[in-house]
This record gives sequence, C-alpha cells and structure tokens, in this order.
Amino acid sequence: MAQICTTLNNIKKVEVIEARHLNDITVIHGVGVLLNYWRNFVEVPLSGLAEVEMTSEIETKSRLYTVKLSFHSPKHFDVDNRQLCFRVTTVNGSTFLIGTNFRPYAKVVTSDKFPASTTDRSGCTVTADYKNVHGMLAILDN
Repeated sequence: MAQICTTLNNIKKVEVIEARHLNDITVIHGVGVLLNYWRNFVEVPLSGLAEVEMTSEIETKSRLYTVKLSFHSPKHFDVDNRQLCFRVTTVNGSTFLIGTNFRPYAKVVTSDKFPASTTDRSGCTVTADYKNVHGMLAILDN
C-alpha cells in the first residue's frame, strides 16, 4: 500500500552565514546539529520558493551526501571570498543547516540575469553545492 506524505518540504526561507561564525556547534551524526546559542543569520530575499536536492552514494566505504541548494533572488547575491553556510526553513517550520565551519565548504555559484524581455525574470540565481558525510543537518535547538 502506498503511503501519502503529508509533510510539506518546500523551502520558503533561505538565510546565510559565514562558516567562521559557526564555531562551537555540535554535530550529532545521523540526527542533526545544535547551534548552542543565537547566530546572526542574514535572510536572502527570494523570488518564489527555493529548492534543495540531496543525493547519497557510497565512496571508499563511506556514505557521501551531496546537497544542492538553488534559489532565485531579485537582488545581487555577493559571495566575495567567503565560505558560506545556509539555514533553510520549510513551509511547515522545520529548519536545516547546509554546511559547517569545517572543510569541505559549500561551493556557491551565482548567475545574474539582465533579460532582453520585460516579461522574463531578472535577478540572481544562486546554486550552492555541498558534499560531506552528513549532508543537510536538522537544527535541533530552535
């Protein structure tokens, strides 16, 4: 018998923080992460909903997760030379952390679009690829 999923996992909010500001977090492998105190995440303005795709594979006897976060913002998203982590919030209120203060960091690619037509969407498309042994971490201490 097929099960019906009643959880809405659409991403309604994306926030960003530099990895260096995530010192003293506690990662509980297979469970989630404790941020241990308030962190200064900055919300990114979104056009529509964001998307997260998580895949896993076995590589050299370890399970490796690849998390791909994609979103569109009406404003330019400036990465500079920073290692970034992302907190995403689903429409049902669950929060997840993508990235930690340890290597490997998320690889962030931005693409600004200045369309020729006024009906096309302009702004910045951001894609963050993160590959690690724990993937996207549920935030346990909201």
